[in-house]
Amino acid sequence: VMHSYKGNKNSDKAFIAAEFAGVKIDMPSGFEMGVTNKTTEFLKMNPLGKIPVLETPEGPIFESNAIARYVSRLNGENSLNGSSLIEYAHIEQWIDFSSLEIYGNIFNWFVPRMGFMPYSVPGEEAAISALKRGLEALNTHLASNTYLVGHSVTLADIITVCNLNLGFSTVMTKSFTSAFPHVERYFWTLINQPNFKKVVGDVKQTESVPAIKKAGQPAKPKEQPKKKEAPAAEATKVVEEEEAPKPKAKNPLDLLPPSPMVLDEWKRLYSNTKSNFREVAIKGFWDMYDPEGYSLWFCDYKYNDENMVSFVTLNKVGGFLQRMDLARKYAFGKMLICGSEGPFKVKGLWLFRGPEIPKFVMDEVYDMELYEWTKVDISDEAQKERVSQMIEDAEPFEGEALLDAKCFNKASSVERSKETEGGITGIIERKMRETSANGLSWRRLVFFASIALHFVVGLLRLCSFVIRIETCRDREN
Repeated sequence: VMHSYKGNKNSDKAFIAAEFAGVKIDMPSGFEMGVTNKTTEFLKMNPLGKIPVLETPEGPIFESNAIARYVSRLNGENSLNGSSLIEYAHIEQWIDFSSLEIYGNIFNWFVPRMGFMPYSVPGEEAAISALKRGLEALNTHLASNTYLVGHSVTLADIITVCNLNLGFSTVMTKSFTSAFPHVERYFWTLINQPNFKKVVGDVKQTESVPAIKKAGQPAKPKEQPKKKEAPAAEATKVVEEEEAPKPKAKNPLDLLPPSPMVLDEWKRLYSNTKSNFREVAIKGFWDMYDPEGYSLWFCDYKYNDENMVSFVTLNKVGGFLQRMDLARKYAFGKMLICGSEGPFKVKGLWLFRGPEIPKFVMDEVYDMELYEWTKVDISDEAQKERVSQMIEDAEPFEGEALLDAKCFNKASSVERSKETEGGITGIIERKMRETSANGLSWRRLVFFASIALHFVVGLLRLCSFVIRIETCRDREN
C-alpha cells in the first residue's frame, strides 16, 4: 500500500517499476498532505512525516528510491536490475547520479521560486549551473546509448525519467533543454512508453519558468469553477464550442500603432555595414529610431563579482541571448563583456518594441531579474553617445578593454562580434567575415587563407635553411 497522493513524481518511480515487474500497489484515496502525514499512525511509518511511504507485510519503507528498488525485486530478479554485477553497479551509479546531479539541482531551482524555501539569485544561478553540468554529462552518455544501462529499460531509467519529469514540467523550458538534444530524445521516448504513460499520463513541457513567490506564501491551487448543469437542449452546442479550435492570441506588441521604424531594416543595416560604421550604421540608427514606437534600455549585471572566469561569463551571456529568442521579432540587443581579467563586467543595450520592456519577456526569461534595467533618456547626449558606443563595440568602453561583444540580431541571423584573438589568425577571420557579406563562405576562405599562411611560413623556413648553408660555406672558406 502506497501512502501518497496521485501525481507525486517520487511515488511514480515505484508505480512504474511495478508495471514492469508485475506488482500490484494500492493507494488509498483521501490522502491529504499536511494532515494525513502528520497523524500518529503515519509518523510511526516515517518519523519525518515525508512521502512516499510503502506499507508492506514486513514493515514500512520510506525514501522513494528504496521503495522503487524493493518493488523491482518483489517478483525475483529481472532486467530492471541488470544481468550482471557490473550492470547492477552501473544502474546504482546512474540512480545516484540522477538523484544528486539532476533532481537535487532541479529541486533547488524550482522550490525556492514557489516560496517553500528562501530565494536567492546566487543560489539559483549555482543550481542552474550545476544542473547544466549534470545534463551535459547525461547528454554525452546518451549520444551513443538508447538506455542508461544495457539494451532495455532498467530501474536507472525509471528513476532518472521521473527526476527529469519534475524539471520538464516545472522549470526546464524548451529553450533550456534544446542544448541537450539526446536528453530530450531519451526523456520523450521513455515517458511515452506504455508502462510510463499508464502511471504519469500525458506530460507537457513547461512554457515558462514560474514567477518568484515570497517564502512562506506558496502558490494557492486554482479554484475549480463550479459546474453548472446545462439544459439538455444546449448540451450539443456546448460540446461543439469546446471542440472548436481557439484562435491564437495575438502578441500585444502586434496591436501597437504602426511605427516608421522597421526593425528588420535596422538589423540588415547593422549586419551589412562593414566600414565607416559610425557614419553609416550609427547615423542610420538615429535616423530610423522612433521613440514613440520603441524604447531603449541599458542593463547592468547585478552580480559582476562572481564573473571571475572568462568562459563561464561568456556562456552565461550566451545562455541569456538564447533564452531571449522568444523576442526575436520585437528586439535588438548588444551585450558587452568588459575587462581584461576577472571580475568581468557585463553591460547591455536593448531596443524593444513599445514604450516598456515587454511583459512576456519579463515573465518568461528568468535572466531578466539578474540585471538592473534603466530606460535610456535620448535627450541626454551622454546617454545617447553611450548607446552609439555600445552598438559599434567601441574599445576601450568606459575605460576598459572588451573581452567580447555579442549581438542579439535574430532576424538576419548575423552577429557582429568583437574578435578577441590577436595576431594574423584574428585578422584573417575578421576579413573573412567581411568578405562573407558578398555571398562567399568565410569558413572556406579561412581554409584557403590558412593554406596560404602555411605556404608563406614554409617558404620563410626554406629561405632560412638556405641562408644557414651559405653561412656555413663562407666559414669553411
